[in-house]
Amino acid sequence: RCWQWDWKPWGRLSLNVPVCIVDSHGDALFYWSSTHTGQARTVLHLDSHADMMINWSNQIWTSPGPDWLPPSRDELVGRIAQQVDLANFQPSAIFQGLVDSVVWLRSDFPLGQYNGPPPGHYRCLLAMPDYSVQGCDADPIVGDGARPLLASYPVSGESFREYGATIVHESRKEVLRVRQRHVPVERNTLWDSSWACTRPPVEQLSVAFDHSVVTLNQLISEDTGLLEAVRQKLRVDVPGGSDWILDIDLDYFATYSPLLAYIIRKHGWTAQADAEAFSSWAVPLGQLCAHGLEKAAKATLFSPDCQQRTIKQIITLPFSSEGQHVCPFGPEILGIFRAIHAACQIPEEITEGLSILVRRLTHQQRTQWAALQPDDWWWVMQSQGPHHYSSREEISSAARSLEKVLKYFPYPPSLVTIARSMDMYMPEGASDIAEWEVLLLVRRVWPQKDWPKLPEQLQHCGEEDVRQILDNVTFYPTSRPLPGQEPIPMGPRPWPWLPGDVSDLPPVLPASWQVVD
Repeated sequence: RCWQWDWKPWGRLSLNVPVCIVDSHGDALFYWSSTHTGQARTVLHLDSHADMMINWSNQIWTSPGPDWLPPSRDELVGRIAQQVDLANFQPSAIFQGLVDSVVWLRSDFPLGQYNGPPPGHYRCLLAMPDYSVQGCDADPIVGDGARPLLASYPVSGESFREYGATIVHESRKEVLRVRQRHVPVERNTLWDSSWACTRPPVEQLSVAFDHSVVTLNQLISEDTGLLEAVRQKLRVDVPGGSDWILDIDLDYFATYSPLLAYIIRKHGWTAQADAEAFSSWAVPLGQLCAHGLEKAAKATLFSPDCQQRTIKQIITLPFSSEGQHVCPFGPEILGIFRAIHAACQIPEEITEGLSILVRRLTHQQRTQWAALQPDDWWWVMQSQGPHHYSSREEISSAARSLEKVLKYFPYPPSLVTIARSMDMYMPEGASDIAEWEVLLLVRRVWPQKDWPKLPEQLQHCGEEDVRQILDNVTFYPTSRPLPGQEPIPMGPRPWPWLPGDVSDLPPVLPASWQVVD
């Protein structure tokens, strides 16, 4: 069951902003679509992930050749609208004409790698590649093993700085040139490069859009002009500007890298201290292995004949053959690998990075390392996404910092969507506090009509404040339950500051709401 309302456009001065809470972020598109009034809206997207994956495919529609013909626009839009998930719902909204500008306000956690692009302003084209053109570079394979139905083409714009190669052992990209001097550098400069399609776009199957990427520190820093630039990108800087959507994934405040989430939950390291102790060595190790060691020694240490022995040596680096803790230095690690393949060439910074990582392991971290089972290591030795298990204080502080950003906009969003992301991403201990802090944030910035002013801090809220916070909030049951679980009705998360659960406190429902199955 979920709460539903009969939606009607509300005036710019109305502050009765509807809030829709989903579990899987892709379900937010249901509300974006059902509240669409004909004009494309803009989106302020708070998330640790770009959610701009283009993963649609079709064997028939993408079979290249000189006689290739594209599908009709209606056929293609129908396909893009039907196959929606948590990673592609924004490109789907763009191609359907629901949205034409997205500002990604991303987190800036030090561990892991963001799925790009780097902070900056971009003008792009979302289009079907022309598969009749010959002599193009190899196309990627996505989805069901076919070529992609859509690709993103850069039109104009650029990142705030120019980057060079990844410095693997320091977990950062080299900054070659600063383009906007007053914009502070992001804390995490690691990001994925997207596939660059060499085929031209099909003009009649193309949609242009704006995509900006900023961090909170960049946005609120003085003299950058970024906050005003974001207002312009959202088209809320002039009277009669665009309707806009505030879209918040709670993993903006705290997130697991999905590959590590499996290990953390498997071994019961879900307390913040345990999860952070594990990730602080596992994420750099994955970076050193995936982007350093394997890249440098693909033909030697990671050849079919040597790969298993190489992995075994990595797994046992902190321990002697008798199981005692050891701290090998870089030259010793190079000797270990050359005993596997004498011709391997490994940059000194990689072996030194592995040495520093092993030498800095605490007793708890060595215990975690030793507890990993053979099949666990595949999950660890990969490039990881952003990862940080924030404390309550960090989450509350981040929410309060966002208040000054949202108050800069002259009128409220027409819709607020919130994603819990509890399937793979959200740390268990951060879910409750993050959701309630966001709800308080929204109601403080855009208060409900005729309600008293809400407290600044969540722990000072009483029962009536909770009712006010929950007014006009819709809970949507997940479409992607965890394996082995059935979808269940959603309600408010447990109150984080008092014992017990507030789910027995019903929201004060407007007359237009109803409970439906």
